[in-house]
Amino acid sequence: MSSQVTSGWHKAVGPFASLARVSARYPIEAILSSLLVSSVAYITVIQFYLKEWEDTFHHIVDTSAFDRRQLLEECAHYHYNRGLWEPLTSSQLGLLSRFNHYYLYTYKFQDHGHGTPLPAFDSVFYETGSTKYLLTGTLSPPSEYIRMNGARLWEMATTKQYLLQIKDQLVAFVCRVTARNNLEQVDLVLIIIAYAMVLGTVVNLCQEMKRVGSRFWLSLSALINSACAFFLAAFTMLHILRTPISTLVMVQTMPFFFVLVGFKDKVRLAAYIIERFGTLNISKKITVDKIIFDAFSNIAVRMLQFYLTLFSIGCLGILYFKDIAGVTNCLVLLSLILIFDFLLTATFYSAILCLKLEITTIKRSTIIRQALEEEGNENAGKIALADNARLKTFPFMKSKMMVTLGKLSMFALLIGLNVYNINLRWVLNTVQTVILSFFPTKIPQDVIATAHPQEWNGKDVIVSIVPTVYYQPLAESQKSENLTMFVFRVLGAMISDKLIGKILFMICLVSVITNVYLLRVAKYHSDATFSQYYSRQDRITKVKQLKHLDIKNSLKSSSEVSVGSNNPAIFSLDVSDEESVSSSSGSSNTSSKQRTLDECVEELKKGNVKELRSTEIANLVIAKKIPIHSLEKTLDDKLRAVMVRREALSVLGKSQILNTSSVPYENYDYERVYGSCCENVIGYVPLPLGIMGPLIIDGKAYHVPMATTEGCLVASATRGCKAINAAGGAVTILTKDGMTRGPCIRFPSLVRSGACKLWLDSEDGQSKVKAAFNSTSRFARLQHIKTALAGDLLFIRFTTTTGDAMGMNMISKGVEHSLTTMITEYGWEDMEIVSLSGNYCTDKKPAAINWIEGRGKSVCAEVTIPGDIVSRVLKCDVEALVNLNISKNLIGSAMAGSVGGFNAHAANIVTAIFLALGQDPAQNVESSNCITLMSNVKGSLKMSVSMPSIEVGTIGGGTILETQSAMLELLNVRGPNQEVPGENARQLAKIVACSVLAGELSLCAALATGQLVKSHMVLNRKSQG
Repeated sequence: MSSQVTSGWHKAVGPFASLARVSARYPIEAILSSLLVSSVAYITVIQFYLKEWEDTFHHIVDTSAFDRRQLLEECAHYHYNRGLWEPLTSSQLGLLSRFNHYYLYTYKFQDHGHGTPLPAFDSVFYETGSTKYLLTGTLSPPSEYIRMNGARLWEMATTKQYLLQIKDQLVAFVCRVTARNNLEQVDLVLIIIAYAMVLGTVVNLCQEMKRVGSRFWLSLSALINSACAFFLAAFTMLHILRTPISTLVMVQTMPFFFVLVGFKDKVRLAAYIIERFGTLNISKKITVDKIIFDAFSNIAVRMLQFYLTLFSIGCLGILYFKDIAGVTNCLVLLSLILIFDFLLTATFYSAILCLKLEITTIKRSTIIRQALEEEGNENAGKIALADNARLKTFPFMKSKMMVTLGKLSMFALLIGLNVYNINLRWVLNTVQTVILSFFPTKIPQDVIATAHPQEWNGKDVIVSIVPTVYYQPLAESQKSENLTMFVFRVLGAMISDKLIGKILFMICLVSVITNVYLLRVAKYHSDATFSQYYSRQDRITKVKQLKHLDIKNSLKSSSEVSVGSNNPAIFSLDVSDEESVSSSSGSSNTSSKQRTLDECVEELKKGNVKELRSTEIANLVIAKKIPIHSLEKTLDDKLRAVMVRREALSVLGKSQILNTSSVPYENYDYERVYGSCCENVIGYVPLPLGIMGPLIIDGKAYHVPMATTEGCLVASATRGCKAINAAGGAVTILTKDGMTRGPCIRFPSLVRSGACKLWLDSEDGQSKVKAAFNSTSRFARLQHIKTALAGDLLFIRFTTTTGDAMGMNMISKGVEHSLTTMITEYGWEDMEIVSLSGNYCTDKKPAAINWIEGRGKSVCAEVTIPGDIVSRVLKCDVEALVNLNISKNLIGSAMAGSVGGFNAHAANIVTAIFLALGQDPAQNVESSNCITLMSNVKGSLKMSVSMPSIEVGTIGGGTILETQSAMLELLNVRGPNQEVPGENARQLAKIVACSVLAGELSLCAALATGQLVKSHMVLNRKSQG
C-alpha cells in the first residue's frame, strides 16, 4: 500500500519534474521569462504600496511640527553680565527665568563665492566671511530654504538635528499606526522576534548553501525565488482577485510565513544535484537536465507534500474565517505564494542550478583540456606562451592579495565615479556638516571678544547658542537631481520614440540571443573535450550489436594465404555465418556474397572501406593493403579496429588464441586508450583488484586500491593498516615537489662547455632559462637547474612543478624550448643537443641522484604504535621489530650495495597501487626508493618511511581509463585540483607513502615471528584442482 502511495506522489510530481528538465535545457530563457514576469508584478505592487504608505504617513505625521523643547535642549546656555560669560545648565536656566532671554543663531553658508549671493538678515548680531550670527528674542526653527527675490537660493544641509527630526517623525508614525490598529506591546515584540527569526533563516540559508558548495549565488537565487513568488502572488491579489491587503497585515504575517516555509527543500534540492553531479562527474549519458529531472522527481515529493499540507491548512482557515476579510485575504495571499514558489522552483531555481552545473562543467573541462594538452600536445607551449607573457615578469600579480586589492580598487573607483557624478563638493560638504553637528555647541570666540550690545550694559542676560545651521547653494544639491532627471528624461524619450524603442528592443533581443548562443558554444566545447577522453558507450553498444563476429570457424590454414601476392585467388578468412546475417540485414546494398581481394581493394580506393565486412578488412590487412597500426583511423571505430586486428593477427601469428575468450576485448572503452595509452590494441589484460584499508592518513580514512597477482599482499598491508589505525593513524610531510628532465648537450671545446656550465649556475643564467621554460606552460614552473660536466658533455637537470600531472611530456616541452632559446637568444649558437634526455633525470632506472636529490614528490610518513597494539595486532614485540629492521633493511641492504633499497618490499605496494590508479608502472623503479626506520621509544614502536622520488599524477596517461579513474575518485584525488593546482597529486603521493608504511610494518612483523611462509602457503597456494 505504501509503495502505491509513493508511486502516486511521484506521478504527481512528474509534470513539474518535466518542467524543471525543460527549464534546465533552456536555462537563460527560463530565467529571463521568470524575471520579466516577476519584474512587472514587482513594479505594480511596489507602486501601489508606496502610494498607500505615502498617504498614511501624511495623514498621521505632521512634518511641519516644531518641537521647541528638544531644540532648547540642544542649545548651549550662558549667563552674560558685565562682559563675563558664564555657562549654565538646563536646571540653572529655569531658576533664571526673570532675566532677559536671547537666542543666538549661527548661519554658515558653504561654497560662498561660486555664484550664489549671501542673503541679508535684519537681526544680524555679528558676521565674518560667510558666517552670520543672528540674535533674536524668540526661539523658532531655522528655515529649510532661504529665498531671495522670491526664489530659493540656499538649502539647509543635513545635520544631526535634521536626522533626529526624521527619527522622531518615524517613531511618531509607528506609534500612531500601532495605536490606530490596537497593537499591544506584546504584538510588537512578537513582530520583532519574527523578523529576527527571518534574519536567522537567511543566515542559515547562506551557511547551508556554503556547505553544499555555493558561497553566494544559490543563496541569492533562493531568496529571489521567494521574492518573485511574493510579488506574483501580491499582483494576483491586486489585479486579478481585486482584493488588496493592507501593508500592516503583510508586515505582521509575512515573517512568520517566511520562517515557516524556509529554504530547506531548496537546500536539499541543490545538495542532491551537486552531490550527484560530483558522483557522476563527467558523463555523456547523464546530462545536467537529467540530473535535475531526477532530483526534482525525488526531492520535490517531500516539498509538494509540505506545500500541499500548508495549502490545505490555508484553505481550511479561509473557510473558518470567511467573515473576517483581513484574515481571509492574508490566507489567500499565502496560498498563492506557495503555488508560485513551487512553480518558480521548477523553472527559475532549476535553471539557476543548471547554469551552476554547466559553468562548473565548462570550467572543469577547460582545466582538464589544458592539463591534458600540456601533457600530450606538442603545440601547447605555443598556446601557453601568449597567456603567460603578460604576467611572467610580475608573478605577484597572480597572488590572492593582489586579486583582492584589485577588486577593492574597482569597487572604490565605482563609488568615486558615482560620487563625482552626483557632485563631489556637495557630497563632501554634506558629510562635513553631519560630522560637525555632533560636536557640542560653544559660544563663538569672535562674539566673546567683540560683541557687547548697548542694551546689555549693566544687565543680566541669558543667551542660548542654537546649534550651528549650515546652508548650501540649492543649485549644487540640485545638480545630481538635475543630472538624474535629465538622464531619465532622455531615456524615457528614447524608449517612447517608435524608431529608437524598436532599436533598443532589438539590441536587447540580440544580447539575449548572443548569451544563449555563447552558452551553447561553451557547452559544445565542454562536450567535445570530454568526448575526446571519455567513452561513447552508445557507439560501442551499436557496434557490438551490428559488428560482433564469431570467427571461431572463419580461419583457414595460413599456408593457403599468399601474403605477398597482390591478387590472391582465395581469401585467407571466410565470412562467418553471423557476419553474413548481420550484413544482409543491416544494408540492402551489401551483398551476402564474399568479395574477392580485388573488389575489396576497389572499395578501399573509393573510400568505402567502412562498408566492408570485418573479415574482408582483415584480409586487406593480411595482404598489406591497410597498415595494421592505422585501423582505428581508417575505420573510425575503435572496437571494430580491435576486432579486425585480432582476426588478422590470428593468421599472421599462426595462432587461434586471439579468437578465444582467453584474451578479452569486449566491454572496454577503447576511446580512452587510443592516442593516449597503447597502440596496436588487441584487448586488455584483467588484473585482480583489491582494497587495502581503511588507512587513516593525517586524520582522514582512505580505502586504497591495489591491483596485484601476489596473494597475501593486500591482506598483509591491511593488517598493517589495522595497527596504524589503532595508534591514531599516520602523519605525513611532503618536503619536495619537482619532476626532473636531464638533457645532454655538447660544445666544440671543454672551455665552451665549462663557460656554459658557469653561466647556467649563475643567477643571470638561471633567471633567463627559467623565464623561457615557464613561458611554455600554465602549470610547469622551473624551480632550479643542476649541472654536471663530463669532458665536453654538459648535463643539465631541470627540476619543475607540473601541477597534478606526472608531467614528463610537459617538462620535456619546456626543456626543449629552453635549449632552443639558449641557442637563438643567449649566445650559445655552437651548442649541440645530444639528447633531450641524457639519463641525468633519471627516469625509470635506478640512480643515486634520485635517492639524494629527489624526483617527483618527496614524502615522509610516520606512526608511533604503543607496544600493546604491536603485540595484539602484529603478534610481535617492539624490540624484535627494531632489531629485524636494522639487520635486514639497513645492514643487509648496505651489504648488497643497495641504492634507495633500504626497505622490505616498498616496490610491492607501489607497483600494485600504480597499476590500480593508472600510473606508469615502469616508474616503480625510482618511486620505490625508500628507507624504513624503526626505534623503540619508551616501549612504543616509532616507525617511518622516507620516499624521496614518488612519481605520480592524477591526470593524463592511464588515469583517464575508466577503472583507474574510478579508483582515483575513490581516493577523492581524481583529475586536477581546481582550487590548489597540484594538491591532488601531492595527496596521492602521501597515500602511496603511508600504504608502503603499512606494508613494511606487516611484512617485518611476519618475518620477525616466522609467519611469512605460513601465510603465503595459506593465501597464495590455493589448490586449482
